[in-house]
Amino acid sequence: MVCCGTGLTNAVAPVKGYSAYLGLWLGDPHRLVYGVDSWGNVCGRKSNKQYNNVPLSGRDLSNEINLFYFDKDIFVDYKPGSFIHPSKTAVCVKSCPSTVISTSEALRNFSSTSGSKLCRYDVSLNQYTGGSSDALGECPPLPIEEQYIINTYRCLPKSLSSPLELLTGAIDSLFNKIDENFSKKCLSDLESTWKEICYLSALAVGVSLVIVILLRFIAAIVIWLMVAVLAVGSVAATVVCW
Repeated sequence: MVCCGTGLTNAVAPVKGYSAYLGLWLGDPHRLVYGVDSWGNVCGRKSNKQYNNVPLSGRDLSNEINLFYFDKDIFVDYKPGSFIHPSKTAVCVKSCPSTVISTSEALRNFSSTSGSKLCRYDVSLNQYTGGSSDALGECPPLPIEEQYIINTYRCLPKSLSSPLELLTGAIDSLFNKIDENFSKKCLSDLESTWKEICYLSALAVGVSLVIVILLRFIAAIVIWLMVAVLAVGSVAATVVCW
């Protein structure tokens, strides 16, 4: 039975490996991690593909790793699994707006000092002005909220962090009813024992690999040994608890 299972695993492994290769090579995970602007450019990529009849495609965006949406409300009604409408303009920027931008002059000053161009790539800095309210113009509509960067390199308005903070606060309140400062104590314990956790995890992986290798050659002995260890451990735990 073990030999048959091992043979089946060895037969399926190349198929899984080839599927993973196709997913990484053809699927382009960079598009998911860094995001794509309105013209098909992947943020943070130096050599983007040039598409026919799309003059703003094929740009060098190696320094612009964050995706900035003109429409500040684009995530308000977003539901997991749904797609963001492609008509909403998005550009790759060097950094997200770190302050509220209310005027055209403030927009130009931010782009000039930070090097992060918030308008379309073909708009010169002296032409920066507030865009149309439908977020389809050459520049984003004003005012632009202060934004922060999430781990997936997207710029999100600060106002969207309020529901997250509310949820986090509710979870902390629930944990604090179990034990005062429960979350802080957990983090403190993890900080002081992370080395031991890593060592034990590595030991567990090593023991698992040894058992898997031994099962290939002396399956019967290993199985009975595991049963005996489990039985002795259960009895010992019962005695201690009793």
